[in-house]
Amino acid sequence: MKKTDAEIKNAEKKQDRNCVLFFVRAPVTGKVKTRLAEILGEDAALDLYMSFVADELDMFRSLPVDVIVCYYPGSAEYQVKSWLHNERYFMAQSGEDLGKRMVRAFEEAFAGGYQRAVVVGSDIPDLSASVISEAFDSLTKCDACIGPAQDGGYYLFGFRKDTFFRNIFNDIAWGTDGVLGKTLQRLQEKRTVYHLLDRWRDIDEIEDLVWLKRSLEAKATVARQTLNCLKMLKERGFHSF
Repeated sequence: MKKTDAEIKNAEKKQDRNCVLFFVRAPVTGKVKTRLAEILGEDAALDLYMSFVADELDMFRSLPVDVIVCYYPGSAEYQVKSWLHNERYFMAQSGEDLGKRMVRAFEEAFAGGYQRAVVVGSDIPDLSASVISEAFDSLTKCDACIGPAQDGGYYLFGFRKDTFFRNIFNDIAWGTDGVLGKTLQRLQEKRTVYHLLDRWRDIDEIEDLVWLKRSLEAKATVARQTLNCLKMLKERGFHSF
């Protein structure tokens, strides 16, 4: 089928732009930040998670990138679009594990015309825009980029269209401290030139949350919605904060 002029122009535009594949979960009580929910309660954990997402989206808006909200589960389109209705692009995550869902997201982004794409998680509300800029800058010289997390995984992974290979995420024990090491080994076996970004801290445990609040209080303008949510939790009796 012949493409319309509008479709051609849109494809040309994407080739000049970078794409963030922002992985989020549907805002369902009891389905997000479950380890925090064991201590804070499911409603508080949901409030926090929604604040995390809002702060990351605010950060992305300061950058010349297209953001595609990749939501899970794939059946949650209505919930996610009702929640994040100001965003332009949405994509359902598909695949039986995280690795397969990331592969599918990269494939769809590259098939849609983007030349560089990074997957970013939604557990890092204090992530700096400079890290995202560095990731895309590195992809002009390197085949891939990785943002290592303190728990042994990673919070960001990026490829160029011409360097992506789909078996990179096969047979990874997701959620363990060996994720980063196994992935780096696979990149090295493939002789992939990759760039390591600064290590960052996913917010999964109560200790992470205590650290995050202290960190945010020392900064003026970072993750304001998350900090406000943490302050409200303290007012409601969570004295650890």
